[in-house]
Amino acid sequence: TLHARRTLPYSAAALYDIIADIDSYAFFLPYCLGSSVSRWASHGGRRWPAEAELRVGWGGLDERFVSSVLCVPGSVVEAVSGNTHSAADSPPGSRPGNALFTHLLTRWTVWPCPYEPHLREKGALSAEERTEVKLDIEFQFANPIYSALSRAAVPKVAGMMIGAFEERVKELLDTPVSESVRSNARERTEGVVRKP
Repeated sequence: TLHARRTLPYSAAALYDIIADIDSYAFFLPYCLGSSVSRWASHGGRRWPAEAELRVGWGGLDERFVSSVLCVPGSVVEAVSGNTHSAADSPPGSRPGNALFTHLLTRWTVWPCPYEPHLREKGALSAEERTEVKLDIEFQFANPIYSALSRAAVPKVAGMMIGAFEERVKELLDTPVSESVRSNARERTEGVVRKP
C-alpha cells in the first residue's frame, strides 16, 4: 500500500470537486493516458462518478480498466477495480481478465484542518482555510514481470500523484480563469451540459 499526504491552503469543497472530476485525470495525473466516467450516481442533489474507465501506461505498457467509484461528498473518492472491496462493499466494476492488476484501490480523502491562529504565512496572520488531502493506493499487478519492472518506481507513485494534484489545484484555484474552470467541473458533476 502506498500513501501520500498534503496540507493545502484551500477549502475542502474546492479540493473535493477537483478530485471527483475523474474526466480530467488524464490532464494532470502521471501515467494516466485517458479517463472517463461511464456511470453516474446522485447524492445530495448532485451527480457523482459511480464507474470510470481509466487508461494507464508507462514504458511499453498501455492498459484500460474499469473501476467502481464511491463518492462520499465532501470527504472521500474511492475507486475499486479487480478483487478488492471498498469500505462500502460495492462490487468491483472491472472487466474480467484485467491484464494489468489483480486489484487496485485508490482512495482520496479530504478534511478541513482546524484553524490555528499561530500559523503565519508571509509574515501575516493567516485565516485561510486549510485542508488535509490523503491518497492511499493498494494494488497488485497481475503479471509478476510488471511487478519486477516497476519495483524501483512504484514507491514514488503516490507522491508523484499527489504532487501532480497539488499543481493542478494551483493551476485551477490560483489563476484568474479558475472560477470558469471550477464552474465547468462543478457542472459536470451537477449534470449540466454546455453547448460549444
